[in-house]
Amino acid sequence: MGRVTKHQVSTTKRRAWSTDDLATLDREYPTTHTPTLASRLGRTDRAIYMMAGMRGLKKTVEYLATEAAG
Repeated sequence: MGRVTKHQVSTTKRRAWSTDDLATLDREYPTTHTPTLASRLGRTDRAIYMMAGMRGLKKTVEYLATEAAG
């Protein structure tokens, strides 16, 4: 049997993005702290960043100037 790498074994199941989840992401990602949005959608921060990137979403300049943006 061959060697198993971390890329071949997943400890979590992937969940498809619903239309509602995508609408929430589109609406809230630009002005919402990513961990807050991830919690709201039941996803990881990384999943939020990846899908936002795939959809061409960016944080607003106004949001990035806030303390919440870090």
